[in-house]
Amino acid sequence: MKKTDLNKTLRGTSKVPRTKFASKTVNILNVTLVLISAILILNLFNIQIPNIGFTIQNAIDPEDPACFASYQDSAEQINLNYCCHEAKKQLECINNKQTINNIESDITCQTGTNSNTIKFHLTNAANRYCQQNY
Repeated sequence: MKKTDLNKTLRGTSKVPRTKFASKTVNILNVTLVLISAILILNLFNIQIPNIGFTIQNAIDPEDPACFASYQDSAEQINLNYCCHEAKKQLECINNKQTINNIESDITCQTGTNSNTIKFHLTNAANRYCQQNY
């Protein structure tokens, strides 16, 4: 048996033709697998990837985060970190636009519905801050 005949026998004679479609699909799959593996490696080393949605929203809506606590008819601006902890403890947070001290709040968090409950009023920026950090 000749050397070329042996090579043909070992490799097989039926070759499947590669089309452009198959080649593009394989390339797309390779790129996708590389991206997924890069994300998994970053996750393995506990590296946080920033949330692109929050970044875009913060660029579109540049208002300063503000939070107010109100009881009956009085309201005061409070520390944002304290506000995030307290708002998280409340039973409900609803979209409720109100103007407090010339600042428009967008979300109200409260436990009860009567006037004897403390309500926390957050701007959209404060709500995003709380969601990112707490």
